[in-house]
Amino acid sequence: MRALIQRATKASVQVADKVAGQIDQLLLIRICSMDGDGESEVKKLAADMSRGNRPGFSKAAEPEDGRTLYEYFVAKLESSGILVENG
Repeated sequence: MRALIQRATKASVQVADKVAGQIDQLLLIRICSMDGDGESEVKKLAADMSRGNRPGFSKAAEPEDGRTLYEYFVAKLESSGILVENG
């Protein structure tokens, strides 16, 4: 998995001119599941985000696989008590 992490004071996601999610005082995390990733990569990424800040996305997973792992990643963060908004 790859993650791009940014600090921000405010962020929102709009889909078809409708706000899908928004939050204040946050870490904005953009996630890309790589081909071959599984739950073990999600667990590692949700626990340790100390690696570099310039990820590559050339080996991205298929969209359906990526969505499944993204949803699992969100659930892991929420189970740790972290407020998550997505869109």
